[in-house]
Amino acid sequence: MRRRLRLWLSGGLCRPFIVPSVQGVKDDAEVRAVASAMAPQLTGLVGPCTVFVESRTAKAPVMAIAVQEDRIQKIHDLMASSTRKPKLLSIRPWWAEVLRHSLLREPTLAALGVQDCDSMTVLVGREADGFDSATTYSPVIDQGTAQSVLMRALLSSDVADNSELVGRLVVDRPREDDGLEGLALGRLAEFSR
Repeated sequence: MRRRLRLWLSGGLCRPFIVPSVQGVKDDAEVRAVASAMAPQLTGLVGPCTVFVESRTAKAPVMAIAVQEDRIQKIHDLMASSTRKPKLLSIRPWWAEVLRHSLLREPTLAALGVQDCDSMTVLVGREADGFDSATTYSPVIDQGTAQSVLMRALLSSDVADNSELVGRLVVDRPREDDGLEGLALGRLAEFSR
């Protein structure tokens, strides 16, 4: 039987950013073009990037995700060279999965920090239309640095003290089932509340 894989990328590899509303941009294709041009500057990624942009409902800023094209190509090359020929179902950032899971728990969440194996992704200032800020800090490999990064990011926002939710990937100590079913890698995750 052919294996089916979902690949979860770290924030260091797959970074979010906010694409501002640009005068004269008419449709999603033009928003993607603007996002692609802005991605290296707004994410710190080097070289050409593959960019994914959330669908927009109004002429408002939208969240986009960038990953270096050569990383995606390497993934596809590895899959093609595998003797088992697994079927790749998806390639996504783990922080986006934590965001999805967190918004199910707290629909009005105003700030989220997600620490994975190499980065801290911070989403801040949730309004009805989405987040005001989305940034990945990398490399961030320890909890102390991640906490400092998060506190600095929150200082410049209007988020109430201690209202942020923090999700962490904890690879060295899998947890028992504690209500995180439905979250990819949930047994390796912990939340601040």
